Amino acid sequence: MLTQLGFVFASSVLVLALLPSGRLRGWLNVMLSKHFFQHRYDYRAEWLRFNATIGGAGAPSGNAAPLHTRVIQAVADITDSARGALLVPADGGELVLAARWQWPTLDVPAQALGLAGAAFFERQGFIVDLDEVRSGVDHQGEARATPAWMIAEEAIWALVPLLHFDRLVGLVVLGRPAVARKLDWEDFDLLRVVGHQLASYIAENNGQVALLEASRFDEFNRRMAFVMHDIKNLASQLGLLARNAQRHADNPEFRKDMLVTLSNSADKLNALIARLSRYGTGNVDQVAPVDAVAVARGWRRAGQPAPRCPLPRSSSPCMGRARSWPIARRWSRCSPIWCRTRSMPARRAAPCWWKCAAMGCTAASTWSTPAAA
Repeated sequence: MLTQLGFVFASSVLVLALLPSGRLRGWLNVMLSKHFFQHRYDYRAEWLRFNATIGGAGAPSGNAAPLHTRVIQAVADITDSARGALLVPADGGELVLAARWQWPTLDVPAQALGLAGAAFFERQGFIVDLDEVRSGVDHQGEARATPAWMIAEEAIWALVPLLHFDRLVGLVVLGRPAVARKLDWEDFDLLRVVGHQLASYIAENNGQVALLEASRFDEFNRRMAFVMHDIKNLASQLGLLARNAQRHADNPEFRKDMLVTLSNSADKLNALIARLSRYGTGNVDQVAPVDAVAVARGWRRAGQPAPRCPLPRSSSPCMGRARSWPIARRWSRCSPIWCRTRSMPARRAAPCWWKCAAMGCTAASTWSTPAAA
């Protein structure tokens, strides 16, 4: 009995001794509010609204606000703030302005937050109440980390860091709500949880942007490999032409072939420039459909001899295919007669004729249509 009375007496003395402490009273107030009184927020409603804001629900298809703007709005809706801004790390580590939400008048310097301030928020993850900083309260050194322009701007109410795996990916600057109030433990807890969730979205978006940029560089490198191959081929061709010109420049046949080679090289360069140019049309021949059967039947009814069919220019869309056809490489005519005379099966004669007709050659004197082949 005496032991119990002694314990109650000692506890009473200890409580009376500690009650004057403001820190203890604040802690007791928070604990009692958390466990014995109704919460300010309806967390189910807040979570549904948060997901709707981040997901762009209600916005027309394709007209949803950018992710950074939705991040600001999602945080501002929790505290009933009417406006806000988002700062993100730059390449040097300092924070710069990334987006605004209903706050066009906020004057933000080019470097909104220096390296020391960014390191503080990344290390502490502390949510700053600017009213406390202005009144001289300094809990964990936030007064030194907060830049002077934020303290001078009375419309700025709070700073919410966004941490992803202990790495600062953003800092939300909240404007003062219509009804001024003091942030309490429930605000801090909810803002901290929401900040972690939003940080994961921003980090994922940054990863997607980096992946897209890397894929673009990879595509550029692949395209440049083909471009360099074409340029090397043209350089070798022109170099060989220059060396041969020293020995055969007086030959008229060589000069004629040289002009053809130079013309082909110019056409190849123009086609290459046209492919590399994003907006220009280049010097590419226009391709139009041709009724090859009607043209061939006209030649047959006329009974005219099959004309000579030179190979098309290198800029022609058929040139690449023509080089792969043995008939086109070794002969100057292209018709089903050649395909059959070169021991080509009948089932391949019609495709050969169609390709030749697509190249612009309608030579035919004594042959049947592909349908009869």
